[in-house]
Amino acid sequence: MKPNDQSAISELVAAYFIDSQQRELDDVTNADIRFNRTARSAKILSHTAPYVIRMEDSKQRVLWIARILDHFRLNIWNFHWRGELKTVRELEQQELDFWNQLGPLQQQPELAWRHALTKLPTDNSAWPVVPGDGWLLENDRTPFLQELLFTFVAQTMWEAAALNRVRSADKEPVQSGQAMVLRILQFMRTRGMDQNMLPNVIHYDLVRPLSGIGTDLRRESRLDEADALQKAYLQLGQACRTQFPDDADVLLAISEAYLQAWKNNLRRDDTAAAVDALKLSLDAAKTATQVAPDSARARFQVADRIKRLTRFRPTESFSQKN
Repeated sequence: MKPNDQSAISELVAAYFIDSQQRELDDVTNADIRFNRTARSAKILSHTAPYVIRMEDSKQRVLWIARILDHFRLNIWNFHWRGELKTVRELEQQELDFWNQLGPLQQQPELAWRHALTKLPTDNSAWPVVPGDGWLLENDRTPFLQELLFTFVAQTMWEAAALNRVRSADKEPVQSGQAMVLRILQFMRTRGMDQNMLPNVIHYDLVRPLSGIGTDLRRESRLDEADALQKAYLQLGQACRTQFPDDADVLLAISEAYLQAWKNNLRRDDTAAAVDALKLSLDAAKTATQVAPDSARARFQVADRIKRLTRFRPTESFSQKN
């Protein structure tokens, strides 16, 4: 390959990225397998830096670097919330190795912001502020305001889940979701965010990692952790409803929280509690359809909960159903 053959460089970067996304066929619920797979992906992406910085098209160069940093950042947070700190440390090291090879490109807002959010802030003031200008990629700033909010909300909820576990073990009442919401709204004010972003974040953005991690916890029989996480999400949704009483996204988040309770109780073979939780999930979804009759997501949740209730047979084992 000629040193400045731009077509070849682009193809090589794309090939590295595609290779980094390969998935093994083994049981990915095993933490060691997750670590090995993720470490391999991270090392491949780190080795991509010398090629991607040689791209002459500035927009394409920033786009590819942003895509690689996105992979690092989102995986770092996901594994942090799973409590798999060995994987987090490996990802952070490989991301830093990649970052240190970028040189002057580190000043680009799209890249600097992504790198800044890979580390867990120690307090509210340490969370990065999204730059107001200098963006090269069109429409990149607004989605990252939402991701900044999502990450802060998720971290706040995971902290509440950890506290719930401690209090549950000591037979103390779990904390109110109002404290979480007040902290989040204060954070939004300091960043100049529209508070109406919050319902969308707690439904569309937060439910994906919550569901995935909840599934892994149940499969690994870490049911106390799964319960603490579900309760924290429910607390957050219920507290948000006091701020946004007629918002369908808040109601759908509550419905999702009760669905996690249904799954947790099935794993515990507590049929009565499982059915009660599923009925509450259905009630929240039905209310969402009243608030937003045109919401396809609300109608889907209603149909899904009815189907689960109709098909549920207490004599079937949970392992056959989830």
